[in-house]
Amino acid sequence: TPTPGASIHYTSNGQEPTAADSSVASGGVIVVDRALVLKVRAMKAGVLPSATARAQYMITGAVSFGTNFTLFLKADGTVWSAGLNDKGQLGVGSTTQKIVPTQIVENASFNSVKAVEAGDDFSLFLKEDGTVWASGAAAINGTGTNVTSPVQITAITVPIVKIAAGKDHALALDGTGRVWTWGNNIYGQLGTGNKTARTSPCNPSVTPCQPNLGSIVGVAGGTRHTL
Repeated sequence: TPTPGASIHYTSNGQEPTAADSSVASGGVIVVDRALVLKVRAMKAGVLPSATARAQYMITGAVSFGTNFTLFLKADGTVWSAGLNDKGQLGVGSTTQKIVPTQIVENASFNSVKAVEAGDDFSLFLKEDGTVWASGAAAINGTGTNVTSPVQITAITVPIVKIAAGKDHALALDGTGRVWTWGNNIYGQLGTGNKTARTSPCNPSVTPCQPNLGSIVGVAGGTRHTL
């Protein structure tokens, strides 16, 4: 039964709402801008609170910014790009600059993407099957030359769960918590114990690339460093 004058208190961290939590008036709007569990209860002084209503939201799609170019991942798994394209970083099959978002469709095997990361002059793509793909600068894509359409990074032999891009180095986290790194290494940003650049990912199960690391749950790349 509706209770006139009641407020809707809510949480987005999975906890039960209390009178101390944020609230909106009945019929109000709660903005959901990320994946979260929303719990709400109606409350009014002198009246018992309502039962808790719960909803789980998953926000899909993503945007990643490189140097003068942008990648757009839509909820349907397609990737679009716009901006500077001198190394083929847009992945659209040419080095032509795009002033409006253009879908990456040149490679028939390139679909079902779940994450995108933009570096200085390269792009990384993580597909639903755990494979990693790249376009743009030769230092990242593993082919030894700039590529204008996404190519698979075949040196990665296990499913990847997260990717990250620095200025000119790349990171891939696999399901066992190990990190694969490649690219520029002038400041030791690859974490391999030396400053030798790598044009293909270092396999942490074969070469001791990260001998002191394990059970990693997240990675991020900066201009000349890695977290």
